[in-house]
Amino acid sequence: MATEHALLEQHSPPRSTLREMVDPERFQPKAPNISLRRARVLVIDDEPDILQSLKKRLTFAGYEFMSAADGIEATKLALNNKPDVIVLDIGLPGGDGHQVAQRVRNNTHTMFTPIIYLTARTAEADRETAQESGAFAYFTKPFKSEELLEAIHRAVGEA
Repeated sequence: MATEHALLEQHSPPRSTLREMVDPERFQPKAPNISLRRARVLVIDDEPDILQSLKKRLTFAGYEFMSAADGIEATKLALNNKPDVIVLDIGLPGGDGHQVAQRVRNNTHTMFTPIIYLTARTAEADRETAQESGAFAYFTKPFKSEELLEAIHRAVGEA
C-alpha cells in the first residue's frame, strides 16, 4: 500500500504546480452582454377594467406595466419613464390620445416609441390621424387580447 501511495505521488503533480498551470484570469466569470430589463409597456386608458385586465396579461407575459388614466398623467409618464411601447386610448380626459401621441412624437427621447392605439373610436378620421402620428397598430374595442399582445411583442422586437 505504501508503494501504491508513493507511485501516485510520483505521477501526480504537486498542487502548487496545478495552480500555476491554470491561468485564473481565463476562468473569471464574465457578465453576459445582454440586458435583463423587462420591456416597459405604458397603457393609457380611462377604463379601470381595461387597465386591470391588461396589467394581468402583460405582467404574466413578462412585461413591466405602467398605466395612466388621463392625457396629462400619460404624457408625464411617457416622457419621464421612456416606455418601450405605448398602448393608447383616444378618448381620455385631460387631452385626447392624439394629443398625447403628438407630445410623445415631439420629444427626442420618445419620438420613436411605438404607439399602439386601443380605442372604441371606429371613425376613419381617427385611424388617419393615428397613422399620421406614426401608429404601429390600431385596435378597436372590443379587442382580442392575443392580437394586442402579438402587436406588443412585434413592437418591442420580440416576435
